[in-house]
Amino acid sequence: MPHLKIRFKHDKYQSERLVSSINQMLEANTLLSMATTCNSKSHINTAYYCYNPKMDLYILTYPSSIHGKNLTKNTSVAITIFDSKQKWDSSKKGLQLFGTCRPARGHELIEALSLYGRRFKGIKKWVKSIFDIKKLDSRFYIIKIERVKLFDESNFGEENFITLHK
Repeated sequence: MPHLKIRFKHDKYQSERLVSSINQMLEANTLLSMATTCNSKSHINTAYYCYNPKMDLYILTYPSSIHGKNLTKNTSVAITIFDSKQKWDSSKKGLQLFGTCRPARGHELIEALSLYGRRFKGIKKWVKSIFDIKKLDSRFYIIKIERVKLFDESNFGEENFITLHK
């Protein structure tokens, strides 16, 4: 998977250290939880993801799902990525991500297929080219991250949530 090519400004921590921690978590996990809302009703779903060096995430999901319908009215999303097998009494790590989500199009669609195909080899059974996507009910969505809440106790200390803006 790609290495992140982004920078964060933080008063206490170097950007390289922050980016390295985030990249490790993105690479070590493949599932995310994503919350959407519509008409004051919340919904959460899980999805497999891939990402690019700019920290845009791509998911493959159904537009007819509840979250797919929610996204047509409100593109705002909140996401978590973490290892669910972490021990309660050990150093914990995870990401909370905030941004927007919409259907991928144009070059984003090509990038999504390429990155997803590299990360999830099994997709090649269904999709051999960008034109095969139209035969699936699922669609690629791009998540543009605006804010990150990083939690990595082994690297940044206990109960230290670090908020970063892209």
